[in-house]
Amino acid sequence: MTSYDTKATQDDLQSHFDVYASHVRHSFSSFEEQYVRPLFNACVAMAKVRPVLATFVGIFVLLSLLPALAFIGFSLFTLASLAFLALLGFLIFASVALATYTSIFLTTLTILLFTSLFLTFCAVSAYFAVRLAVHVRLEGVRPGVGAWVHEVRERLLVSKRGEALTMERVAVQKAGEDDDGGSDGSGEVIKSEEVVDGPGVPSS
Repeated sequence: MTSYDTKATQDDLQSHFDVYASHVRHSFSSFEEQYVRPLFNACVAMAKVRPVLATFVGIFVLLSLLPALAFIGFSLFTLASLAFLALLGFLIFASVALATYTSIFLTTLTILLFTSLFLTFCAVSAYFAVRLAVHVRLEGVRPGVGAWVHEVRERLLVSKRGEALTMERVAVQKAGEDDDGGSDGSGEVIKSEEVVDGPGVPSS
């Protein structure tokens, strides 16, 4: 079975190669019939009619073949080099521009951060200054200052106090759950002792 598959594969490859070879032969034959043979016939006819001119053209073509190939090669090399340099320059320029824009963006964000902190400090200071003036005007100097200090502490420490209250509530809740579990366990122990003693039997 394996030898049969190998032979079938070889036959398929041979058939594909034959088809490809026939296409290549047909292409070369059509190219020869359409371009090479008419050009060759024209050159032969020109050589018969004007041998001096045909000799000059032949020598000129042979001598110009190497410069023409060199021109084509150098032109392609120059175009490829320019394309590579253009791509490299584009990548370098894009990298430099991206780094510049990134640094400007980060610098702007840093400036805005400190500006926001300064404006927040100014706003909070102005608010507390107004509150101090209100307390002093309504309650007097010493009572107003004391009330203002108390208010400032309440405003600034509200987050810490809320966190402490939350922790205290969690601790109380856990302690309550532990107490409930202990009371349930003691109740079950008492009930089990009553069942063992039996009804109407006094315990000594």
